[in-house]
Amino acid sequence: MRILYLRTRFVFGLKAGGSVTHTSGVINAIADKNEIKVLSNDVLPGLRVPYEILKPKPLKWLPMAIREFLYNMRVVRHCSSNFNESAIYQRLSGYSIAGAKLSRRFKVPFIIEYNSSSAWSLKNWSKLQSWKSLSGFAMNTFKYLIEIPLAEWVERYNLKNASVVVVVSEELRSQLEQKGVQRERIVFYPNGVDPEVYNPERNGTAVREKLGLNDSLVMGFIGSFGQWHGTDILAEAIVEFYELYPQFIHKVRFVLIGDGLMMETVKQILKGLRNREDVILTGMIPQNEAVDYLAACNILLSPHKPNPDGTRFFGSPTKLFEYMALGKGIVASDLEQIGDILQDGINARLVEPGDPTALAKAIYEAALDPEAMKNMGLHARRDVLEKYSWERHVDQILKGLKKDHLTSSTRE
Repeated sequence: MRILYLRTRFVFGLKAGGSVTHTSGVINAIADKNEIKVLSNDVLPGLRVPYEILKPKPLKWLPMAIREFLYNMRVVRHCSSNFNESAIYQRLSGYSIAGAKLSRRFKVPFIIEYNSSSAWSLKNWSKLQSWKSLSGFAMNTFKYLIEIPLAEWVERYNLKNASVVVVVSEELRSQLEQKGVQRERIVFYPNGVDPEVYNPERNGTAVREKLGLNDSLVMGFIGSFGQWHGTDILAEAIVEFYELYPQFIHKVRFVLIGDGLMMETVKQILKGLRNREDVILTGMIPQNEAVDYLAACNILLSPHKPNPDGTRFFGSPTKLFEYMALGKGIVASDLEQIGDILQDGINARLVEPGDPTALAKAIYEAALDPEAMKNMGLHARRDVLEKYSWERHVDQILKGLKKDHLTSSTRE
């Protein structure tokens, strides 16, 4: 089987983050089992296979939604000139439609990776401009009259034409069934990790020396500082931790790896901390270096918080599996899939999501007994090896693709 993998998401310059890890993990695992051709609109860190980059045309005078949609039509033309693949794989993003178009044209199975609804994200995670200014009024009007309806149409088109829809959580599967997608077309398996790259033998000594961590007990976090990551909750918990347990000042330190939308909020919360030097914000670190930063930490944190509109959390955080594979102690939110995979007191410490006081207390208890946390981390490592590699994730996708009733055309 020869699979065409399309990366057409209009986010550029990503060096690290969950989407980067997921993309490289899936492509590398597919390449271990099948022939794969990869076409991307940007550099893809972490790939072990060659790939082609088809750069979008500037067209900066056009809104991003229109540029992404037009780029996808260009991808269709580009791939049609020499198409000889037997299946297509594409990650669903706001206006990416090339995979569905090509699958209809050449009558080959189409796999869509559904990590969330782009229309939902636009409604809940994108900021409105002020309606009072002319530019703000125009941008908000465009968002509600063009961007969101177009994203909804693209989503429906992709789901209608997909032979297999890949999801990483039970909540996403439930959402799709409510949208009318037949259960037999949905392949569910949590995200994963490459346990050879993320392993307890990784040595973080050089990073500890670089950051001046010395003999401190180090609590670490990695992420793109998205709204769902709970970095604001973590920052509040750090402030409370030092206020409630001042004996740990300069003894327990925090390393927050990454950057993104919530970084300024985090900085503002930490601004008044009198021992501000105990919290290190590294900024974005390239994916191939980030694992050594995690290895430099003793205990790793996953403070995810619930969705802002009260719906169930639908994520499958890649950082969670990286933490587990490294054999580190973990303090995490007891939130949907996170709470299903981790068991409190067995392979992690779980806390009430969105509660900085509970998180501060859990960090304190972890600091009191780092050896117990390490033992939980080793248990977590065994769980990852048994269940949560990218190889196992891709195996489920390929099994779904091979089913006779899925490989037949689903197009009208």
